[in-house]
Amino acid sequence: MSASAIGALRHRLVLEPPRDEADGFGGFVRTYVAGPMLWGEIAPVRAADRFVAGRDEWTLTHRVTMRRRDDVKPGVRLRFGARIFLVHAARETDARGDRLVCHCEEIAS
Repeated sequence: MSASAIGALRHRLVLEPPRDEADGFGGFVRTYVAGPMLWGEIAPVRAADRFVAGRDEWTLTHRVTMRRRDDVKPGVRLRFGARIFLVHAARETDARGDRLVCHCEEIAS
């Protein structure tokens, strides 16, 4: 692993897996709990707007690259300060399997 590859993982992220708890009415309430800290690279991919319910709504997507982990999968969140990224897909970057690329949507906190 080269020094430039290591330096690219400069964003300190907190992994937030979901936790579903019964709400007492037959449904559940989903919360996210702070998990381990990890290092990653955040790169913007796309910004798109659409008109919903009489107002503009923006969707911002990002690619987050990190060392491969088994606990990063669709549905978990990654927090970077006040910014929250919902993971929609996660895949290994190559046959060596040492990097994981997450396709994420930035959500309002």
